Order: sequence, then C-alpha cells, then structure tokens
Amino acid sequence: MAPAKKKSEKEAKARVPTASKVAAGRAAPRKRTAARKTAKSAATANERMKMIELESYFVAEKDGFRGDPKNYWITAETIVAARLARKK
Repeated sequence: MAPAKKKSEKEAKARVPTASKVAAGRAAPRKRTAARKTAKSAATANERMKMIELESYFVAEKDGFRGDPKNYWITAETIVAARLARKK
C-alpha cells in the first residue's frame, strides 16, 4: 500500500481564509448566474411526476376512490400544470 500523499504548503494555505476575510467576518459573496436561478425555479420531470402522483391520490380520496384511476391522473395533471404555470 502506498503512503498517503501529504498536501503541499501551497495547497494547505489555499484553503485557509486570509486575515482580511476573517476580520470581515465572512468570505466574499459568490455571484449567481442566470442559469442557476432558472434551474432552481423550474420543476424537473421527476419532481413534476411526484407532484402529479400525490395530487392524483388527493383527487381520488375526495371522490372516495370510486372512480377511474385514469381520470384521477388526468385531473391531477391539469391541476399541477396550472400550479406550475402560476409560479412562472
């Protein structure tokens, strides 16, 4: 087994905050790009599917689970699509 590689002084110092950053109490804030903001606001396909699944259950529950599951699903898709459209 090879011995663990030690960090060079340069690498070790790069991770230590400078005195001015410590004195200020915080590091410089990072700038957000437009792509990051957009990615957080849009629901992924997986999240959308989970939302529809959950909404479908609630629609079926209101109906007493007497109807057709396909109709519950379609109703839930409509509700979720309306919610996501409002958020934009």
